[in-house]
Amino acid sequence: MGFLVRWAENGKVAIDVWEEWRPQLILMDIHMPVMDGLEATRRIKSRAGGKETVIIVITADVLNDGTRVCHKSEADGLLSKPCAESELLEVIRTHLGLTYVYETETTVPDTAPTPTALSADQLSDFPPDLIRQLRDATLKGDKTLMTNLIQNVEACGSADCALGLQALSDVYQYDRLNEVLEQAVQRAQESAKGSHGDRALYPQAL
Repeated sequence: MGFLVRWAENGKVAIDVWEEWRPQLILMDIHMPVMDGLEATRRIKSRAGGKETVIIVITADVLNDGTRVCHKSEADGLLSKPCAESELLEVIRTHLGLTYVYETETTVPDTAPTPTALSADQLSDFPPDLIRQLRDATLKGDKTLMTNLIQNVEACGSADCALGLQALSDVYQYDRLNEVLEQAVQRAQESAKGSHGDRALYPQAL
């Protein structure tokens, strides 16, 4: 699309990249390891030239984070995830004063896996701890942790489940992910209770 883009895996690296590169705009995720996005935003804005860079903070929890983020971190804007591509581009356009030049659209066959195909039943055979970790990462909006855990799912022998989880994660469909994972956690708990109940019968039979 014509943008020059760099990626940073955490807030500390984001500051180093900003110092070296001085981009016009940063999309700053709130939840990151080592240093979160709010602290990274505050530090960049407090440095010489920091206010010249537009920083849009991104969060999956706008209701709880929104007002606090903009006041305390000196961020220039807020974007909730998941977000549509058009919404993201409009935020960038507004803050940088851009004009987009559009080409004629062409139809491209959709060969990507269908995210909604994933179900709790498909996750029922996985270790309960792994399912809970996936759910917790989803609630935190921690995409890096999600990607690592999805690799564990694939290592357990289910490429289809890993693809389904990754497809939802890639488009930030956290509501759908949380729904499926919560159901899977509940089923794992019910299964564990049933198994404990069966074992309790044997001493009585003896």
